[in-house]
Parts: sequence; C-alpha cells; structure tokens
Amino acid sequence: MNLLLLTGLYDVKPTSGGSYLIRVYVQEMRKMGHQVEVLYLTSADADPRAATTEANTWYMPDMRDQHYLRQPIVAKVLRRLKAKLQQFGFFKKEGIDFSYATEVLQEFVKTRKIDAVQVDFPWMMPLVSSLPTSIPKVFVSHEAQFVLYKRQGNLVAYEQFKAQEVALAKQYDAVLTLTEVEATYWQQEAPDLKVFCSPMGIAIPHNPLPIAPKATKLVFVGSGNHSPNLDGLAYFIADILPGLLLRHPDARLLVAGMYPETFIKNYAHIPTVSWLGFVPSLDELLQGAICIVPIRQGSGIRVKILESMALGAPVVATTMAAEGIGASDGINILLADDNYAFEQAICQLLENEQVYKQIATNAREFVTGSYDIGATIKNRVACLQNITAPVSNAQ
Repeated sequence: MNLLLLTGLYDVKPTSGGSYLIRVYVQEMRKMGHQVEVLYLTSADADPRAATTEANTWYMPDMRDQHYLRQPIVAKVLRRLKAKLQQFGFFKKEGIDFSYATEVLQEFVKTRKIDAVQVDFPWMMPLVSSLPTSIPKVFVSHEAQFVLYKRQGNLVAYEQFKAQEVALAKQYDAVLTLTEVEATYWQQEAPDLKVFCSPMGIAIPHNPLPIAPKATKLVFVGSGNHSPNLDGLAYFIADILPGLLLRHPDARLLVAGMYPETFIKNYAHIPTVSWLGFVPSLDELLQGAICIVPIRQGSGIRVKILESMALGAPVVATTMAAEGIGASDGINILLADDNYAFEQAICQLLENEQVYKQIATNAREFVTGSYDIGATIKNRVACLQNITAPVSNAQ
C-alpha cells in the first residue's frame, strides 16, 4: 500500500502519546513493506532540522534515506485554506500556519502514486479540502474534541466542536478510532458516517528490564499541553497525595513531560513532587514505579498505560483513563474513581510486594498479547484496504 500521512505531531522528540503512536506506526508500516510518506507540520524550535527563520515548516521525510526537504512558502495560496480555517476556527492550534499547505499537497500528489491519504488529529481535518476527490481519505480520531468537552460539561463547546468535527468527518471516506468507546460516540453523532475501530499498538521491548521486586516511587507520564493531563495531575496532587503522604511519608512523585512554568510553580512548595521534563526513555524511570493515571476527562487511548504495562510498572488509573483498553481490574490494573480508593490502591502496591509483582507480571503479559504493534498494524491495513477498495473500483 502507498500511504500518504498528514499529521501535526511528528517531532524529533515524541513528547506525547499521539506523536509516539505516529512514529511507531510509520516505522512498522515500512518494515512490513508498505510505502509510507509523511508530510507534517513542525516548528523550528521543536525540530533541529528546521534551519529556517519561519515559525513553521512542512517537511517530507523520504522513505529510503530519511532526507528532510523544506517546502517553499507561497503566500498567494493562503486565501482558500485560510478562509476554511477561519470558518472552523476551533481547529486552529497556536503556532501552526497552513498557509502553503494547499499548493504543497496538490504538487505532492501529482508526482506520486497514492492509494490512500491518512489525516491524524482534529486540527488537521480541514486539509481534506486540499486533496483530490479521487484519492480515498481517512481521518484517524485519536481523541474527539466534542467528546472531551461533553465530558467536561462544557455544552457550548461540545455543540460547536461536534458540528465542526462531524461536518469535516463527512468529507472523508471513513473515520478510524483507537477504541470501541470512541467509535460509538462518532456513530451516535453521525449514524451515516463510516466508522472503524482500529486500535494502535506499541513497540513491545524484546529484552525488557526485569520487573522490580517492590515499588519505590510514583510516576506520572504525560504532556502538559493536554488539558486532561493538567486536570488529572492537579487533582492527584491536591486531593490524593496529602492523604497518601500521611500513610507513606517517604512516597515521592516523579512527573515526566513538559509542563508550563506557571503550572509547576503552583506546586513548588511540595518537596515530594519532582518535575523531570522530557525523558528520552521510560525504561529506567518506570523500573520499580507505580504509574498513576488519575485522568477524569477526555477519550481515546492512554499510551502511558500501555507503555507502563509493557515496561513492568503496575498502573493505578481511573475507569475513564483505562476505558477501551480491555484491562481487568485487580488482575492487570487497579482502577479507582474516588480519592480514598485511589490512595488505597497505591498503598496496596507500596505495602504488598507480592501484589506489586503479580499485577506487573499480568499487565506485561496482557499488553504483549493484545497490543503488539505488528498485529495491530495488520488490522489497520485491513481497514484501509476495506475503505480504499470500493473507491478504487469506482474509478
């Protein structure tokens, strides 16, 4: 299959679950013999290859030699796509400029044989208007924004995002979701939309570190530019951590991910919380850790849960955080939805070495059997072929 991937997250340093999934997906697709070319938007400060004065630049990583090409900025092609983005203003992301996307895409597809175009993330959805109608187009919904706002109780934003996302989704040949839960939301809002559930796996370590004999720390993994992470982390530090420290004064929380300085300053007075920033590899960090995922809003799949399981760290999460993954409470994960229950689950792992090791062992077995990247890629390819076949035959 010759696939063109359009994405807004393809940084050199995968700083979020979404960017991690994209990189693993592209690498595995290419290993399996599929031709995948990526056009992605990045910023000069996020990508050292972006030797340019412009804030944002399109790059096309060549499939064979990984050579990165900067596409020229053509000011006169601004009008059509800018008008579209102004119409769907909620899809603007600070710092992103689609000004030359139309010309880049149209020139790009003229010179390549493309079986399908895959677009990831909601702020990239308006690009559908820049693509030829003859090429099958698939939108991958990592986390529907209308679901996020519905769960936050922000009904005004929910109605606005729902109208915009559904209208744009109908211009695609299909929508792929990462969980059945999110697929159901899309089908409820747009019954005539073609929706497939296509989970995405992770790169399972071939020689993982041995599971630690006991827990020595708490770890939260997640990007600070994602509001559910900010909410969940603030909730844990304010409402759960104080009670936990009364029972375990030596407990410490390590936060992996980039967070705003203003957010970090709110907790500067708490010596048991350490802010690590970007962590290149989670292997050692999660050794002997309990991964906490106190997420209370959002949808999609939590990559941090899958990674922690694969690396041998037991997970304590809310039911919402773990939805769609298929893990079993008390067997390969501990689920808790109120302050005391969350605290109690952590204490169980801190105080009982046998429980810690058993949950960790079961979790590693579960994620290895259910989320191996090779198996999930085969499912994704089958979905893409299902979608593209009728369009190709019609041509």
